[in-house]
Amino acid sequence: MESIIKSTRLEITELRHSLEASRAEANLLRELSESQNQDLAKNKLRIKELEEREIELIENVEALMKDIAVAEEDIARWREACELEAEAGKAIMKECQKEV
Repeated sequence: MESIIKSTRLEITELRHSLEASRAEANLLRELSESQNQDLAKNKLRIKELEEREIELIENVEALMKDIAVAEEDIARWREACELEAEAGKAIMKECQKEV
């Protein structure tokens, strides 16, 4: 009978130690899970910020492309105007040379 009691007490002690170890492990896992949840929330926020920044940059690029297109049109008009002025200047020089 005494050996059964000793054996049972020993088993109870081992089970208590096992329970304490399991609780400690569960607490560590809970802390790890909470930490990972916080990291995940931060990462989701960062991704959202980056997506918004990407949209803003795309809009800026589109606006710059429009500005470039307008500038190219202005350049073409100025080039044509300069060429016409140069031709007019040449024609005037030819007439002046004829008169001389």
